[in-house]
Amino acid sequence: MEKAPINWTNMLLFSLTPLLAVILVPLYGYIDGYDLYEWLVFLGM
Repeated sequence: MEKAPINWTNMLLFSLTPLLAVILVPLYGYIDGYDLYEWLVFLGM
């Protein structure tokens, strides 16, 4: 059975999205800080 080729668009999308979220969300908190609104949205989710 032959393996399917790698779909590079999907691979990059689903690899980079979590990586960027892990880097950029704490960076935003470090630079701007989190207000009560962000904490309430976090708890509400």
